Amino acid sequence: MHHYSGISQAEKLAITELLRHENLCAKKCSIYQNQVQDPQIKSALTQMQNIKQQHSSALNNMLQQAGLTGGGTQMV
Repeated sequence: MHHYSGISQAEKLAITELLRHENLCAKKCSIYQNQVQDPQIKSALTQMQNIKQQHSSALNNMLQQAGLTGGGTQMV
């Protein structure tokens, strides 16, 4: 496992911004998934949401290892 304590403030801000984007995308996938009828589209949105949640978890881990919390962002 990597230790990210040596990352700069700019890198921490970039990771936090990426985390916000990943969480927003996961939330949108969830909303759209509840609105569509087509099973293939629902499946694609579910897969995308899962990927975005994995990305969010990885970014949260980076921030935690750098001594920060997840920036107050919540997973969907």
